[in-house]
Order: sequence, then C-alpha cells, then structure tokens
Amino acid sequence: MWDDDLQATLSLIESTGSIGLRTTFLSLAIERFFATAYSATYEEDRRFFLLPALLIPLSYGFALIWAMSFLQWNLPYITFVTCTTLIDIAGTLSCLMLAYYNKRLRKQNLRTDIQLSQRYQINENLRVLGIIRPIMIAGVTFLTAAVWVRFLLKQIIGGYIGEISRNIFYLLVQIYVTLACFILLSRVQFNVWCIFSTPFTIRKPNPHTVSHPEKAAGSPLSFTNFNDNVVCPLKTHREITNSLGEKINIEPSITDHFKVLEKFWDNK
Repeated sequence: MWDDDLQATLSLIESTGSIGLRTTFLSLAIERFFATAYSATYEEDRRFFLLPALLIPLSYGFALIWAMSFLQWNLPYITFVTCTTLIDIAGTLSCLMLAYYNKRLRKQNLRTDIQLSQRYQINENLRVLGIIRPIMIAGVTFLTAAVWVRFLLKQIIGGYIGEISRNIFYLLVQIYVTLACFILLSRVQFNVWCIFSTPFTIRKPNPHTVSHPEKAAGSPLSFTNFNDNVVCPLKTHREITNSLGEKINIEPSITDHFKVLEKFWDNK
C-alpha cells in the first residue's frame, strides 16, 4: 500500500512538472500575443499587469488537473506523449510567429507616424521573444526527447532498462534546466563571474563609500573591501540638486521618458 501511494505521488509530481514546463512556455507566448495585439496601450493600461499573475497559476493548475486526470483514468502513456508533444509544437510555433509578425510590424511602421509607446512595445516584444525563443526551442528538444526516450525504454524494451527510464527522464530534464540557465545568462549579457571575483579584487578605497578609509587598505578578503566593491555599487544613487537646490530626477519612469521624446518630436 505504501509503495503504491509513493509510486502514485512520484508519477503525479513527474507529470505535473513536465506539463507545467510546457504550459509555462505557452503562457509566455500568450502574454506576448496580448502585448503585440495591444502594443499601443500595453505599457500604459494597468489591467495588463494582472495578465502574467493570472497566466502562471492557470498554467500550473492546468498541468495539475491534467496529471491527476491522467493517473485517475489510467490513460495509456502514448496519450501523455502525444499531448505534451502537441503543447510543445503550439508554444514554439506561437513564439516564432509572434517574432515574425513583430519584425514585419516594425519594418512597416519604421517610417510612419507611429506612437512612440507602440514602437517601444514592438521593440520590447522582439527583445523578450529573442530571449525566450532559444529557451523554448531547447525545452521542446530536451523535453520531447525525454518523454519519447522513456516511452521507448519502458514500453518497447522493458526489463531493467524500463525500470530506470524514470531516472533517464529526470536526467534529461535537469540537463535542460541547466542549459536554460546558461542561455538566459548569455542572452541578458550577465557576467556571473563578477559575483565571485569582485569581492576579492584589491581596489583603491573610495572615501565617499568607506566609513573608515584609513583601515580599508587591509586584506582583499576584508569586509570593508567587500562593502566598497559590492554593497555600495548596488545602493541607490544619492540625490542630485541643481544650483537652485531643486531635486533632479535621475531615475525617470517610462512615462517621463516618453514625454521627453514626444516633446522633442513636437518641437522638431
């Protein structure tokens, strides 16, 4: 009885996680679809802020319901393989079609009188799709391979190889997760080694950020050096005032940015 419950729990977790990754990809494509369809007002309309908060729970809720239905009705494994493959194809094709449409839309409106907010949203759509597209393609490749490999090992070969097919499935999924992290880091151009190298680099102490400059010339492993190199650069900038003592806004919002651009184009 205990073994049966454990087996059912592991199967539920496996199915939910596998389908959840796929439905998350599809949710990202749906979110970018709304951003493309309402590109003129997407950044300004606050109702769209709730869209990601609704799509993610819905995607995982659908994955959980599907996994529970699959186990309760004891559906054949080929049904699970077919449905997950169709979800993979739908998510990838949606992402590629949205990227193609946004490129075409940007090309058509390049020399037209288009709103600046809409032009910004088109570029933002292309940037986001450019980040998630390689991750989705890698996900489709590894997850589809994992599902089909387990299907072949378990249903056709069987025996001891079929028993360890679950481990091979999780191995391929973990390889994909690691690869997705490296793809994301490369797309956002983030140097992960700076996290480890910066605290141990000997630099000249900054008298404005170090509380005791005369003690900052010690070991490169000291807390003062860590505070000077890591903590202080992450802090917010100090207020800057003009000659009249008025505060200068050094962190403008997106709305302020568009107001300046519209003022420039109106006066041109």
